Amino acid sequence: NAPPWDYAIKCNMKDKLSRVPFDVFVRGEIVGPKICCGKKNIYCLDENHFTVFDVYQVINGKYIQFNFEQMRKFCIEFGFEYVPIVEHCAALKPTVEEMLKNSDGKTIYEYANNKKQLREGIVWRLIDDPSVSFKVKSPKYMIED
Repeated sequence: NAPPWDYAIKCNMKDKLSRVPFDVFVRGEIVGPKICCGKKNIYCLDENHFTVFDVYQVINGKYIQFNFEQMRKFCIEFGFEYVPIVEHCAALKPTVEEMLKNSDGKTIYEYANNKKQLREGIVWRLIDDPSVSFKVKSPKYMIED
């Protein structure tokens, strides 16, 4: 695996960030072949991708988190890929068992070979307060992993 800085150079991260006209902090993850400590390529990707899940504007040393719509617009405008959205405005499931069942399923990524892998889980986030979020790990994925 190449160090993250190698990928940052390859995807022109410096150029993308230099076009942003304000101080910004972008948080995300690199997904792709052998990213998970050499484990299986859970998304069947041929190359690495950086997906954004948080954007903050830095004003006077304070981090102001973008809501979903602001993050989506930021990513489109400055050429970033944001994390896949499984369902927008979904209602929270009433029980833990239903949350776990909902976390099972196939990834939404599709590939040339039409093969889909089990997803790792689902992150839930409040639309009006993106600082509130949690991840529900898929029991099926955890058993297979």
